[in-house]
Amino acid sequence: MITISNIDETIDRLNKLQADSKPLWGGMTAQQMVEHLATTIKISSGKLALQQRTTVEEGNAIKAQMVYTDMEFPMGLKSPTIPDGPPVYEHEDLSKAVGALKLELADFNLRYRENPDITHVHPRLGALTHAEWLILHGKHFKHHFKQFDIL
Repeated sequence: MITISNIDETIDRLNKLQADSKPLWGGMTAQQMVEHLATTIKISSGKLALQQRTTVEEGNAIKAQMVYTDMEFPMGLKSPTIPDGPPVYEHEDLSKAVGALKLELADFNLRYRENPDITHVHPRLGALTHAEWLILHGKHFKHHFKQFDIL
C-alpha cells in the first residue's frame, strides 16, 4: 500500500520517472500521470470541487468496493478527471509537475490536520472522509506506480 502522507517516499518513486518513460499499459505519458495524480489530490483537498456523477446508491456501492475491500484499481479504468484527446500539460516539464504534486500533497496533509472532519466529493464515490481519501489515494497511486513500473 502506498501511503501518500509519506511525501518523501512518494516523491522519491516519482523521481525515478523520465520524460520518455513508457507505461506498461494505457496511453498516459509520465507527466500526464503525475498531473493527473495532482488533480485528484486537489479534488480531495477541496481545491477543485466536482459534482458527484453517480447516484448516492451507485456511489456508495463503488465506495464499498474501492475503499473498503482489497480490490485494486483495474487496468483501463477511465478516470472522470482526464479529458479525451491529446494531453494539455499544466507544467512545462515532468520535474515541475512532480514538484507541484509535492506541494499538493503537503497542502492535503495540512488541510485535513486543520479540518479533520471535512469531506470532499469524488465524482464517482461521493463525499469521502480524510481516512477514505487516504485509502483511495493509496490504491490510486499504487495503480499508477505499477503502470510506470516504479512501485
